[in-house]
Amino acid sequence: PKNPELDVFLVVVDNDAPTVTLDDPDSAVHGTVGLTTSASPDTTQVTFERSPAGAETWTAISVDSASPVTASVDTTLLADARYDLRASATDGSHVVMSNVVTTRADNTAPTASLIEPVAHATVGGSNVALEASAADTGSGIATVQYRIDGTPAGTVASAPWTLAWNASATPSGAHTIDAVVTDAAGNSTTTSGVPVTVDSTPPSVTLTDPGALLSGNVTLHATSPDSDTA
Repeated sequence: PKNPELDVFLVVVDNDAPTVTLDDPDSAVHGTVGLTTSASPDTTQVTFERSPAGAETWTAISVDSASPVTASVDTTLLADARYDLRASATDGSHVVMSNVVTTRADNTAPTASLIEPVAHATVGGSNVALEASAADTGSGIATVQYRIDGTPAGTVASAPWTLAWNASATPSGAHTIDAVVTDAAGNSTTTSGVPVTVDSTPPSVTLTDPGALLSGNVTLHATSPDSDTA
């Protein structure tokens, strides 16, 4: 008798798990944040997840199977806090976890006010002190940028938030000074403008001629448009 025909099955043996690495979005973020991975070519699907930092209670953010594998998370829907992020990848046979990255969701702007110079002060010269009071309960203050009539005059990146402003090149007259305070997540606050008067014209002085010949105690006189000096 003839041998019965045998069914032939084609199987694929896959002993190699995919690899996936989650890129760090930054130490502090705000608004909608993009997440990206570096995954091996045989990856068929990546699931992005988040958890309160250290809690190990993971919630899926999104699932993506297209290349490049990306996701976005709207941090305004989350409480301001630190979060762990990870991605799991599969090639259809294996599931592997990426590295865990930690970031702070911070959607609260810092508080700030300009404290130097005071309103309606007259300032001038090459070393006018600018100072702001700035505070942030989330990611911390990153920069304070001072502006004169909306034009940047200088930026400081560490406390105390002071800057020496050269007002010599600023035209004499009324001007407004404010500060833009930005935290590490990118939230910013602009202080109320402080009106000042800039006097960028140096004083002039004229010495009265005491005469060609002098003896004994002589009183010298000088005059200035700003004040009289004896």
